Order: sequence, then C-alpha cells, then structure tokens
Amino acid sequence: MNGNAIEQFISFFSEEERTQVSALLKNKEYVPQEAIPAEALRNRLLDSAAERREEKGSGA
Repeated sequence: MNGNAIEQFISFFSEEERTQVSALLKNKEYVPQEAIPAEALRNRLLDSAAERREEKGSGA
C-alpha cells in the first residue's frame, strides 16, 4: 500500500476514526461500503470538503 495515499485517505476522518481505519488497514481488514449508510457517508464527505475550503481560505 502506498503510505502517502493512506495518509491522504485517513485525513478525512476524525482522530479516533483515523486510529480505527489505520488498524483495519494494518490488519488487512475492511468495512464494506454497503455497511455505511449513504447519508452518513455523504454528510462526512460534504463536511470534510467544507472544512478544507475553510482551511484554504484562512491561509492555513
């Protein structure tokens, strides 16, 4: 696995979620996307995109 790609991927999650996702990947486990409610996934992606826009706008 590409370490940079993994870091980019887990950056979309909270600190607690990053730990859990990293452990899943390290143990070669996964959560099927069908197990994640579509609305929850959509909200997470939209929130993350908004946070990134705010960070870029603040000069961070």
